[in-house]
Amino acid sequence: MVDKFYRRVAQLVISGNFGTELGNLRRREGDRVLFQRPMPKPWYDWSQRRINTLAAGLEAKRYLEIGIYRGNTIERVNAAERVGVDPAPKVNLSSLPPGCSVFSMTSDAYFASLDPLTTFDLAFVDGLHTFEQTRTDLFNALRHVPVGPILLDDTVPEDEAASLPDLAAAIAHRRQSGSKKIAWMGDVWKLVIYIDRFLPQLDFRTIVGSGNEQTLVWRRQRGETIVERAGSELGELSYRETFANGVPALFRPCAESEALEVCLNAVREHRLDTRRRHRFH
Repeated sequence: MVDKFYRRVAQLVISGNFGTELGNLRRREGDRVLFQRPMPKPWYDWSQRRINTLAAGLEAKRYLEIGIYRGNTIERVNAAERVGVDPAPKVNLSSLPPGCSVFSMTSDAYFASLDPLTTFDLAFVDGLHTFEQTRTDLFNALRHVPVGPILLDDTVPEDEAASLPDLAAAIAHRRQSGSKKIAWMGDVWKLVIYIDRFLPQLDFRTIVGSGNEQTLVWRRQRGETIVERAGSELGELSYRETFANGVPALFRPCAESEALEVCLNAVREHRLDTRRRHRFH
């Protein structure tokens, strides 16, 4: 633990973010000032580690993050252009790092205002923890991420309370059971089942065993039409039944390294195929 602390301090000093972090620690109230430069390796945070591995493997230039809250992930992503969306971001909007934009609005409003031709190389969806809204965010993101991967957060709840779509209900459940846990993922887990059942055009893997579980999604073929289905019957699914024996096989659980490798290989092949088509047309 001590070694990790000193390595963390060294990272902050080397990257030039030590002063910013010190100021944030001294500032007990108010919005955070985002780091002016992405943090270097080693990447301790699982989201940062996974996103930066994908960004480096794809030489990604443009990154989209839905639900930034305090900006702890977007400030660590190594991409030339980073766009964050949150209805109430807890970051200082007047001191954003170079190449970083933050839109203080709902994801629905952001996508409605976005030029249809705007594209991103990859996206991270960590917004409202409900199946319905995350499904909407996924389809909106797919329209603007034509080739690259989309990482979905909170797809494997740690217990039944964490799986409830309403935060107040999750808190009440914990109080009633006497649980001291605080995690809340909502019912985003239903989206993985939705993808498996209704979206054969998408491939995916659920990362387990190396920090917070997340699901990585990408297209099987570039340019395929993806039709949104209601999926209302998924509302009847229960956490207890779905996760009775751990993470179900239909989630395609695997190690982080395997998920990233499979995804990167697939996306690179899509890019090569696109270049071949352009060459012969």
